[in-house]
Amino acid sequence: MVSLPAIVLAGVLASPVQGECECGDAAPPAEAHRGPFGSARVGFGAWRPAMEIQLQAGWDFGTLATGIAVEHNPFIDFNRPDMSAGAFCFGAFLAFHLALTHAVSLRFEVLTGGAVLLFDTYGYRAGEMGLWLGARAMGLDVAIGEHLVFMLDVADMTIPAFALSTLPFLYQQWRWSIGLAFR
Repeated sequence: MVSLPAIVLAGVLASPVQGECECGDAAPPAEAHRGPFGSARVGFGAWRPAMEIQLQAGWDFGTLATGIAVEHNPFIDFNRPDMSAGAFCFGAFLAFHLALTHAVSLRFEVLTGGAVLLFDTYGYRAGEMGLWLGARAMGLDVAIGEHLVFMLDVADMTIPAFALSTLPFLYQQWRWSIGLAFR
């Protein structure tokens, strides 16, 4: 069975390079974006049920980008009729972009910061602070306009961890996420 991300990646890589002339001479690579950017994404747990609503703002240096991120991460519990408030995460990120074509790049990203538990659960209280760790491997960025980029992440991992001084409460998640970046 072929996955949707594999089909999208194959289609993008098989499409002609923008700016290619009839004679087969490719135009020089496009200059990497440099400057401020913002992004918004939503994601859903692939391994452990959860959601992600994340906003980022930062500065793109071309190949590297850095900035701040905030995320609401509701947890879905199949033992209860509703979803819990989950966690609020905040911190910094560092991203590396590898250009594939003029309009397509792969993104590798790490995130770290703090997390706040937003609900009471057995042994843990709402408001407990903890650590937030995250990573995205091979995120696909596709420029769909001069200032707009579609983002697809199929290997999006995050771990909000609470009560680090006692028995930690970890909620590891593997997620798929999509989003838009504005630059």
